[in-house]
Order: sequence, then C-alpha cells, then structure tokens
Amino acid sequence: MEADALVGKLTYDILCYDFDLEPVRKWAHSQYGTLESRQTKIFEKLCEICNKLDLKLDDSTPYQAKDEYAHAALFRMLENIPESKQFLDNLNIKTVTDLYREGTTSESFPLYIDMHLVWPTIEDVQKIIHQNGGKIFLAHPFKYGKETNVEDILNSCLPYIDGIEICNESNQEQVQFLYDFAHKHDLLISAGNDFHGSEKHSELGVTNITKDMEDEIIGLIKQNIKY
Repeated sequence: MEADALVGKLTYDILCYDFDLEPVRKWAHSQYGTLESRQTKIFEKLCEICNKLDLKLDDSTPYQAKDEYAHAALFRMLENIPESKQFLDNLNIKTVTDLYREGTTSESFPLYIDMHLVWPTIEDVQKIIHQNGGKIFLAHPFKYGKETNVEDILNSCLPYIDGIEICNESNQEQVQFLYDFAHKHDLLISAGNDFHGSEKHSELGVTNITKDMEDEIIGLIKQNIKY
C-alpha cells in the first residue's frame, strides 16, 4: 500500500509492506475517506488561496472530483489564464507534479496547503501497519519539493520508518547516497518505479543498482533460503 502521510506539516509517500490486509483496509477507509471527498476538500482550499492571491482561474470546464485530481485541475485552470500562467512560470512550476510537490512540501510556497486537511501523520501510519505485522518505507526521497533537503527529509522520517526506497527513477549518485544512508542507520531497502495508475506508466525495471549492491542483495537472499 502507498499511503500519503504527514511528517510535521510536510506530505510524503509511505510504502507499506507485509501487513494483515483487512484491519488496515478498514482503518484506511475510515481515515482517508473516498478519493472524491479528499480531492474536493483540497480543491476548495486551493481556490480559497487563489482568491486571496487574486489569481484568476479558467473555470470554463468545471472541476469534477471524480474525474480529476485537485492539483491537476488547478494547474489546468491557471495555465489557461495568461497572468496566472506567468505566476506559475515565475515560480518555475512547469508541471502538475511541480505544483503538487511544492504545494505540499514547502511552507514558503504561495499555494502551500497544510494537508492535515486530509492526511494522517506518519505516526498514525506506522502504528496501524506495525500493529498488523508490517513495515513502512519512505518512498523516493529525491522526488519531493525542489527546496527540500533530502537529508533533512530522511532524518525527519528516521524515527518512524523501517526502510527506504533507494531506487525510483533515481540516478546512480542518488541511489548510492540512499544505499549508504540505509546501511548507516540499519534500515531496510527497496526499489520501485511507480508503475501504477491507469494512464501513464513508468518503464518496468530497476536502474542504477551497482554490481556491489546486487552482489550483496543476492548474498543475503541465498543466506536466507532454506534448501
């Protein structure tokens, strides 16, 4: 399971593994509600902020929470108004992902939202997953806000996580940094590439794992195989 969770006021993606499904499913339904209800709350808050900033939105195509993420709709509505697009350009916001990551991980960003509006804390996620036999990992530490220091992210999550996703469209230097951090702090490691969703998929496979990493992983697997 991939769970959005808050560390302080910043939103991170938390990967949850090897847990008892039914109790966690019930908790998640109660905690997160429906996708439509969450996105409606987020969109209404974004519109409120835009109104305060006097940012005009192209609402010729009204927002439908069941069909579109809130940040995607806002990006579309801002992009279609020249003055509002210039506002985004001045902030170096080129994609929906830029808008979402900056808007949830940088409190200085003009369109930042305190996502306590819809997300639980990392402590809450850790508790329910650990209670049901699982482990939690921080996903793709290098993919958050442009102004966010990755070591600060890792250290803020360290008291709660069991592991780190070290490879997720990361370059070799980033993979090595995360691999070394995990070793230093006795954390588990995982690798992935965000292969999910219905419209766009990343290429399957793991990249930038060095030969030394691969040899160590294979060695650990062999040690734990019972013949």
